Amino acid sequence: LRAVRDVASGAGGSRLLAPMNGKVVRVFGRAGEAVRAGQCVVVLEAMKMQHEIKAPREGVLKQVPVTEGQQVATRAILAELEG
Repeated sequence: LRAVRDVASGAGGSRLLAPMNGKVVRVFGRAGEAVRAGQCVVVLEAMKMQHEIKAPREGVLKQVPVTEGQQVATRAILAELEG
């Protein structure tokens, strides 16, 4: 797996966005679960590589609107932290 620089925006880096078009191959979190900074939340397959999308900070997942096997576009929301 290749670690990708977190693509986050919003209030304190609360949104995890797809860095490129790809397919969601693993989802490690659900809404309401606590995550720590740097924890992998979603694995995205793009350009024949798997990219770990990690939490930019500690917090609780507000939403994870993607499912395994889903195709996503660049900058699609993969997960969002509360607050």
